Amino acid sequence: MQLVQHSRVWLGVVMDRTLQTTAVQGVFLSLLLASLILLLATHNWIITLMAVLAIGGIVCSFIGFIVTIGWTLGIIESIAITVLVGLSVDFVAHLAISYNKSHFTTRLGRVRTAMLELGVSVASAALTTIAAASLLMAAQVTFFSIFGTFILLAILFSALYAFLFFVALVLWLGPQNDQGDLLALWRSFSD
Repeated sequence: MQLVQHSRVWLGVVMDRTLQTTAVQGVFLSLLLASLILLLATHNWIITLMAVLAIGGIVCSFIGFIVTIGWTLGIIESIAITVLVGLSVDFVAHLAISYNKSHFTTRLGRVRTAMLELGVSVASAALTTIAAASLLMAAQVTFFSIFGTFILLAILFSALYAFLFFVALVLWLGPQNDQGDLLALWRSFSD
């Protein structure tokens, strides 16, 4: 005779574990994909590492904040956490690529280029997205309200990490000249 345990509580435990597992897997797979795309876009492993560090900080801060405000991990939140990396990569990626493509060789010159070329555009994108998310937060439908809060927090953390953390990090440790440039490394081996 085989005993089978069946309870609504048990199904809830299994669902919670599945949501947690898929959210974590989604974040790690998204971070891996984002790092590969950033590496292809910049050809610089140092910039890629710094950008992924910033994106990881955005994800950790977001998750910490939603736990603090009392959100529990449901289906909507699990999907939102998986999508979070995709929303988080945008601002950091723009600044990273602009820093990397600058004709200057010093950190300060490259940061100035990135901020002058894309700083206003990135800040404007953040502000308009936050304004749109604020309107969603006022919706009567729970999904739209949660989704608006998610977008607002994701964009807010993304902008803060892009402008404060990432810019400070590349000013402090960012590559100069050809440091970390995979194409320059390839050329040095082929010569």
